[in-house]
Amino acid sequence: MKSICPVVLGFFLITLSSCATAPAAKAIEESSVWQISKGENTVYLGGSVHMVPKKTKTPGAFNKAFGLSDVAVFEADVLALEKNPVFIKSLQSKMFLPEGQTLKTVLSGESYQKLSGACTGLGVSITQVEQMKPSMVVNLLSALQLQKYGITETGVDVYYMKLAKKKHKTMLFLESVDFQIDLLLSMFDENIDEYISYSVADLEQDSDAVKTEIENMLHDWIHGRNEYIVELNSTMKADYPSVYDGLLKDRNNTWVPIIEGYLEDAPVEFIIVGLAHIHGEDGLLKQLAEAGYLINPLR
Repeated sequence: MKSICPVVLGFFLITLSSCATAPAAKAIEESSVWQISKGENTVYLGGSVHMVPKKTKTPGAFNKAFGLSDVAVFEADVLALEKNPVFIKSLQSKMFLPEGQTLKTVLSGESYQKLSGACTGLGVSITQVEQMKPSMVVNLLSALQLQKYGITETGVDVYYMKLAKKKHKTMLFLESVDFQIDLLLSMFDENIDEYISYSVADLEQDSDAVKTEIENMLHDWIHGRNEYIVELNSTMKADYPSVYDGLLKDRNNTWVPIIEGYLEDAPVEFIIVGLAHIHGEDGLLKQLAEAGYLINPLR
């Protein structure tokens, strides 16, 4: 039986939407957490960075929203991947190609060469990962790249998930762990060449470009800005539309009715999702504003 290395499991604590995006309008007002209201009912919506450098200070609005809420809502129960043998077995069963298939047989020659080059650049021989699904290899390389730049600390969502558990706060999830596993490992099978091109282009940036991207994204998050993340989303939508739809647009469209349901009940929910889901043309803030909900930044 093939086993899962800790780095691979660790990747599932990384953002599903680490993407690259064209300057656009600022957020409704500068903040990293927003109060969404309908009559007397309220939810708080926070944009998370799923992995952060050490000693990164979380914006104060997160603690405020957590304290004001009755329920904490996250994308999925990623902590289950650390200990739950059912989910680990599910991941294990899906991360490898079917018997008789290899990366060379399922990828085009061009995509195989691109992925092989990305592996070499991060100190991995493609023969070591020949039986993994292409998306799994991309996930592994992404984790290695982040480690290379010192980003090894799990981020805001995991911190507050553990805090909610410690405080016995009710937790809800927008997606199942199985859905996220399938998303990462299978969703792009029909557009795998586009996904490989998108991912390898991101992985092959020079060190200065990577550091700048990370710094810009963290700056947006810490200071409640949206320019850079909207730029990244817009670029991904234009250059890799199927990746954009699968990672962001389709999931946002699914989440909006769930959030609207939270606004129909009395308990106050604090919803934490990846920062890329918050802003932009298909972002949660824009969709909720267009639906008529009152949106204010939380200070």
